[in-house]
Amino acid sequence: LEPRFVPAREMFLWRQTVLQGARQAAASLQHRPPLLAMVLGAASLLHDGDWQQLRQSGLMHLVVVSGLHVSAIVALTVMVVGAVLRRTGNRRARLLSYVAGAAMVVLFLGLTGLAVPVLRASLMSLVVIAALLLKLRTAWFDIYLLALCGTLWVEPLAFVTPGFWLSFAAVLVLLLSAANRGKRRGRPWI
Repeated sequence: LEPRFVPAREMFLWRQTVLQGARQAAASLQHRPPLLAMVLGAASLLHDGDWQQLRQSGLMHLVVVSGLHVSAIVALTVMVVGAVLRRTGNRRARLLSYVAGAAMVVLFLGLTGLAVPVLRASLMSLVVIAALLLKLRTAWFDIYLLALCGTLWVEPLAFVTPGFWLSFAAVLVLLLSAANRGKRRGRPWI
């Protein structure tokens, strides 16, 4: 299913090229489909036997790309790039580390094929990075709504999928609980 949104289509085509190259590079590996599924979020490469083995071993979560992966990639990129640039004395370490984090989000989003949970988390991460760079105080609900609208703008048919509703409902529960906890401690959200 090829996306209609032009940048999404370009990402889709780029991802297909990367997947094809990864298939060829890993052709001699015994466990190629699970490896590619874990690294690139390409669960469609798995066969029934692979799914069964993942279920039995308790490793199913490794092939399901989620917002947690996006958050980890952003945090790791910002921390590593920031630390390296600060050690070199670069005065723009903060700015460049956030830009690197945003670039990694876009790259990861392209690699994983615009899955709704990854798209939601990526858009939320990009809005937070923009708010931090622009030194804006942004309410969590604004970030959430921007991600919701952005997801529907990129993938309008996501609205009818259970994954869309489950992803956004789960994040809403997390945000509400974090916001209430922050209020009790007297801390703003961002």
